[in-house]
Amino acid sequence: MNKQEPQSNKININVIAQNEGLCKTGIPFSVGEVTSLNQLKLYQNDIDIECFAHPLCYWLDDSIKWINLGFFHSAENSNQYKLLISKLTKQIKNSPPESQENSELQFNSDEEKLTISITEFLFVLDLKTLSLYAYSSHREKLLFKIESLGGLLTLNDSQQAVTKLNRWHSSISTSLNTGSRNALEVELDGYFEYRTNKQQLRFTTSIEFYHVAPFIKIRTSLHNPNPAKHPGGLWDLGDEGSELFDSFLFDLTLAETDKVKYQTTPNSEWQSAAMNTIITQYASGGKNWKSPTHTNKNKQVTLDKNGFDVVSDNTQTAHGDRATPVLHSTNGVGLTIEKFWQNFPTAIEINNNRLRLELFPSSNGIPHELQGGEKKTHTFWLNLSNQPNKLNWVHSTPIAQPSCAWLTQCNVLPTFSENTATDSIAVLIKTGLEHKQNFFAKRETVDEYGWRNFGDLYADHETLGYEGAELFISHYNNQYDPIYGFVRQFLLTGDPRWFELADDLANHVKDIDIYHTKDDKAEYNGGLFWHTDHYLKAYTATHRSFSKFQGSDSYEGRTGGGGPGGQHCYTTGLAYHYLLTGSKDSKRTVLTMAKWITSVYEGTNTCLELLLACKNRNKQGIKNHFNGKYPFDRGTANYVIALLDCYQLTQEAEYLLQVEHIIHNTIHPADNIDERNLSKAEQHWFYTVFLQSICRYLEIKEAENSFDNAFYYVRDALLHYADWMLLHEYPYLEKPEILEFPNDTWTAQDLRKAHILAAAFYYSADNKQKYLDQAKYFQVYVSKRLSTSIELSYTRILVLLMQNHGPLKYYESNSKDASFNKKRQDWPEANYHQPLNFGISVAKELGKRLLKLSIINEINWLKKHIRR
Repeated sequence: MNKQEPQSNKININVIAQNEGLCKTGIPFSVGEVTSLNQLKLYQNDIDIECFAHPLCYWLDDSIKWINLGFFHSAENSNQYKLLISKLTKQIKNSPPESQENSELQFNSDEEKLTISITEFLFVLDLKTLSLYAYSSHREKLLFKIESLGGLLTLNDSQQAVTKLNRWHSSISTSLNTGSRNALEVELDGYFEYRTNKQQLRFTTSIEFYHVAPFIKIRTSLHNPNPAKHPGGLWDLGDEGSELFDSFLFDLTLAETDKVKYQTTPNSEWQSAAMNTIITQYASGGKNWKSPTHTNKNKQVTLDKNGFDVVSDNTQTAHGDRATPVLHSTNGVGLTIEKFWQNFPTAIEINNNRLRLELFPSSNGIPHELQGGEKKTHTFWLNLSNQPNKLNWVHSTPIAQPSCAWLTQCNVLPTFSENTATDSIAVLIKTGLEHKQNFFAKRETVDEYGWRNFGDLYADHETLGYEGAELFISHYNNQYDPIYGFVRQFLLTGDPRWFELADDLANHVKDIDIYHTKDDKAEYNGGLFWHTDHYLKAYTATHRSFSKFQGSDSYEGRTGGGGPGGQHCYTTGLAYHYLLTGSKDSKRTVLTMAKWITSVYEGTNTCLELLLACKNRNKQGIKNHFNGKYPFDRGTANYVIALLDCYQLTQEAEYLLQVEHIIHNTIHPADNIDERNLSKAEQHWFYTVFLQSICRYLEIKEAENSFDNAFYYVRDALLHYADWMLLHEYPYLEKPEILEFPNDTWTAQDLRKAHILAAAFYYSADNKQKYLDQAKYFQVYVSKRLSTSIELSYTRILVLLMQNHGPLKYYESNSKDASFNKKRQDWPEANYHQPLNFGISVAKELGKRLLKLSIINEINWLKKHIRR
């Protein structure tokens, strides 16, 4: 490290840490500020810190918008860092790393193997067997060997699957000190070969190597790509699309002379392993470990032991509630599994110099069931050091946070302002951490643990009025985007508990709540499953909404089945999870969900589908393919937001153009609003969600200084509807008689009106005070009513507050610098306002589809829609 006193723009970064460890975070920049990583240096007390980074996304002018920054936080250091931005005399886009000769990390590949060299260690990945070998430098000593980086899979009929690689790719992070390679990620995609009449299970494994510290991170996903059969739109365990298997594990061999010791928790005493030692987590260790959350396909909970035990040479030597094992060998190989007890059942077996990581342990003939389109990801870490405690940080990871002031200055989060961190709504949101039924306590209430459940939220609002004795199990499935709410609260407050909730939920949603198949209906593939159906228990539907045990007439209007739908699509949280953590899976999921919701509204362009479109052309919630009109509801809003998130991550103009097309075919600055029947709140309250989505569009256009006709069309439509709201909107619970369930969820929804009216104040040419006054009225009303509500701690209410927190203060504090044109009165008439000749419209649409006719696509569409 070199002593320096640079003069540059400084970003304050605070690290929240209980001890040392590898720290990674996202750092944003204002438009045009950073065009090359060469401009950046990380310092602490004017000492440069070894670190690595890579760009995550860019501004429209190709300057860097976000980077992922990584460094090792030492225990003896302070928690304050500064990232310095220097000015380039010549503007150049990010340059590639220096040549391998000068690199701190060397990487070579051929058809048979990958070779990675980092200081005193050498790693060889055999592309045929997928074995990973770790040596001391110059191959003087083998430190460990992982048998297969795809994992070892045993089927329910005892078949041993063979691991096959489809493809691999790598990505490099650059040292900000030297410009050379400093971190490497290798990702392997493959499948398991075995006898089956379905698609085989697949795997994705990523391996991360770091120069800043001798750690190796291995993340592996087991994936069932088959579609579920879901007869009658029901998604219970035991579905024909599920795959049953006995075990999934990783084998790691140490040097023959190596001896292993272990801790059951990071602060417990080290124990020497016997010839054979097994640490097994059977259940959560919580008091509600027999919760119906763990129901199998027969509505039975088969867990027969709580907590964990340690068995050494067939004798139980320890028992406890929750294990977090850490292993270390005499040759300096350390190992630990993230979230070990939370993702039960799990086990680690030590057999002399062989380690077995049982991510899905064999369980006395009871198979594991991976549902159609379901995934599960586990992460484990290796460390090469003589210090046995070097991996303890994995279980209390240091978390870095760019300053709230910097985030506000960069304007990279929707309506984000540091001034909102302590307002009246923020005080209510703290209930999520401080109430006796906070988000962490709710996990304990229903034992929201185990590999399929951990990370999800308990939908306790569905228990309102429930008086039964058995626990009421209802899963939340990211409705109203709590991932985004948690990320936002973390960045506002710096409280690491918000980040923990966001990260756990994001990982759950990406694996379990997304339908990971390409072989079901296009309107289902890649979609987000609904939360557990309203007022009903989950039974055997797990996190897939509809169960055969719920009944078809449980409440008025219930249809009793279905699949992923556009009304339930939330991408912003995952987009910002990617920007904050660098998780490629989060970005991929955003893009996948955008593709899915596009299929929901645009269809597959088949001729047979057109017949269904004719039937449904006037059905609420569905696009009319003949006049092009989209529904004025939250589904279309979700569609807009998903496309905007993709645009933010990729800067691909097609996403923004599609957003403009959707908005132009949904609302118009001269709409006859009375014809929309918006006063019928029970049926049409969703319109507020759509208006919020166009506020997000305006914010993005403004950030790009793009004040074109498309911007002003949307702005004028917003003001048109805001004027109607001034005259007609009121707090929903003032008219409880028109609501089916008049509870305080409606109060939380009122906060959306404050957002829309505050935006109207900001974007109007003269900052009309009446908009701002009414926005404040709604926010004060929500704050006062919920502050005394017994429903405040319910999940849905807290999530709504987090999702809709901040716009009022943001727009008010920035209004002095705002300047916009006056409203226009001469916008061309909307297509959907014009008379429709249905026959001609059908003929035109059919003609377009015939030009792209594919008999195979027509047959596939028909098969997928009649096979149930």
